[in-house]
Amino acid sequence: MSGLAGWRKILDFLICSVYNVDAMAKLKNGYVYIWDIRRKRHNYEHRLVMEVFLGRPLTNLEAVHHINGIKDDNRIGNLLLMTRSEQTAIHRRKYNVCLIMDCRRKHHAKGLCNTHYMANLRLKGA
Repeated sequence: MSGLAGWRKILDFLICSVYNVDAMAKLKNGYVYIWDIRRKRHNYEHRLVMEVFLGRPLTNLEAVHHINGIKDDNRIGNLLLMTRSEQTAIHRRKYNVCLIMDCRRKHHAKGLCNTHYMANLRLKGA
C-alpha cells in the first residue's frame, strides 16, 4: 500500500481511534464530514486531523486551510492553522503572499506563488 491510498487508511484509523467515529461522508462541497460520537455532532475531518496533530481542540476563532485547495486532501502537511480572518482574506484574494513558510513571493493561485503552485501540479500528476 502506498501513496494517497495508504495515507487514507492510516488517517481513517487515527481519526476513528481517537474520536470514536461512527460514520464518514464526502459532502457535495468536497469536504469529508464525520459523525463524532464523543461530541455527539458532525465535524469536518480536516479540523479533527489538526486537533489530533495539536493535541487539543480547536477554538471557534481558528480555521484550518487546505494549502493545495483540495478539500478532501487532509494530510497534515497540506493543512495550515490560521485565524478565521486570515482564512477569509485568503479566500477573498486579499492575502497576496505565498502560503508556504518563508516564501514571500506574490500569490499566484490557490494561495501559492507560481513556483509552489506548479510544483504542486507536478506532484498531483505523478
